[in-house]
Amino acid sequence: MRFYVAEGPANSCGRSCTRWIAIEGEFDKGSSKRLTEFIKSNNLTALPVFFHSTGGLTDEGINIGRELRDLKMRTGVARTERTCKPADKNCNGNSAQPVAAVWRDENARCSSACVYALIGGSGRWVPEKSSVGVHSTAFFCFSEKGQVVRPVGNSKDAIDCRKKTAAQMDALKTFVRDMGISGDLLSLIEKVPNSQMRYLTRDELDRFKINTGEFAAPKAGDSGPPDQ
Repeated sequence: MRFYVAEGPANSCGRSCTRWIAIEGEFDKGSSKRLTEFIKSNNLTALPVFFHSTGGLTDEGINIGRELRDLKMRTGVARTERTCKPADKNCNGNSAQPVAAVWRDENARCSSACVYALIGGSGRWVPEKSSVGVHSTAFFCFSEKGQVVRPVGNSKDAIDCRKKTAAQMDALKTFVRDMGISGDLLSLIEKVPNSQMRYLTRDELDRFKINTGEFAAPKAGDSGPPDQ
């Protein structure tokens, strides 16, 4: 996963918004910790976060979602096109120094584990041209030797795997509920095979309480995120 501060012209990322945190790529191991440290160490909680990702590890998505909610940060779905010069040392991202960029909602998407990070926002904006994709979650179990364990049969590893998977699913349900998202979202997710992707309609985004709308312009003198 790559994340950095992007900066564009006035109203680039919504009303009175010129800077945002761009998050791109796969939700890999440790990405939640790296992102949280990046945000806190650079005092970036007032900036909105925009995702463009096909997902990755479910646990990392959930962890990012919880951290963003604790920090009362806003989230959305958009692509970031960097316009800085390749010779600029900050142009490759992973920097708190603003990178010249253009905010795009066309063909932007947040899918799979990314959705769990998205719903962690205190306010959530899915622009008309952006997409949110879901499918059933695949939980993996490993033996002490690091081999993948199938949750079938009566072996100790299989039994332990079923218990672990059930606990992970319960944790996912608790997370979605804690984020104030309709339980209908998980009901839909469980019906979509992990090998497929189901993109939510505008009605579903609103009905499941994922999309709360474009962020309000900050009040004069207010450096923090607006109330949602």
